[in-house]
Amino acid sequence: MFTDKEKEFLKEKCKLEPYQIGTIERAQDLFDFSDKIVLEIGGSNLPKECVFDIMSAKKWVCIDLIEPYQVLRNKEHYNNCTFINLNDAELFNKIMENDYVIIKGDIADVGERLRESFDICLSLCCFEHIHRFNMALSNIYCSLKENGILFTEFGPIYSCKYGSHYWYDINSNFNRQEPILDYKHLLMNNMELLIFLLEKFPKEKANMIHHHFKASERINRLFYEDYIRYMELSDFANYKLKPLKKIEVGEELQGQLMKKYPGYKDFSTYSIQILAQKDKI
Repeated sequence: MFTDKEKEFLKEKCKLEPYQIGTIERAQDLFDFSDKIVLEIGGSNLPKECVFDIMSAKKWVCIDLIEPYQVLRNKEHYNNCTFINLNDAELFNKIMENDYVIIKGDIADVGERLRESFDICLSLCCFEHIHRFNMALSNIYCSLKENGILFTEFGPIYSCKYGSHYWYDINSNFNRQEPILDYKHLLMNNMELLIFLLEKFPKEKANMIHHHFKASERINRLFYEDYIRYMELSDFANYKLKPLKKIEVGEELQGQLMKKYPGYKDFSTYSIQILAQKDKI
């Protein structure tokens, strides 16, 4: 657990969100980062002061599809980072030469480049954005050393009330969602949703929300049960997957959603925690 002073430092100096601090604390309750070589999936904004001075990791490598807004929001951090393209022929050597590296790329494209290199794989609110999920899990498993640990918490997932991940502006987004939008990404088809949105919002906003609900590539649109099935089919034989946060669904709405999506029952899980360990080879 972080001390109050450490939490304040992580929030004010390192600009971490409360959910990031919470996930790291829960991870630390389960295993130790001290002197470990860590692969982080997504994020890329955990600064050196956090991972080395506070978490005591030995080496930190993050792979992330970095968006411009991330850099603009935290220039001081990114200006002091070593970046490597995933397809760089000297990728492995450059990782060995640096204790803190950000790889520009997608975990689903890693393949065997990082085979058996990491003690821990950590990911904070990223897995809901991964499209080729089975390939990502396979590459994470390959990248872990024997007995290596995967720990992730992520959400909101697509099958919950706020799963669209839509963002119009600071006052209208999935974190501050208008109640009339609840579950509309699941209950309405493409055209039904567009007509509904045009009736409720100005055209520009309606079109933006419609894109995020139905077409945006920022999310993978996997349901809770899909994550369960992907883990069952993965190389990880030793794992625990559980809801981290749930939002109650009314009986009538639950019935509508189950009718529309046969084989799916869980529309209340907002976020998921996965803890997995690579078995001995």
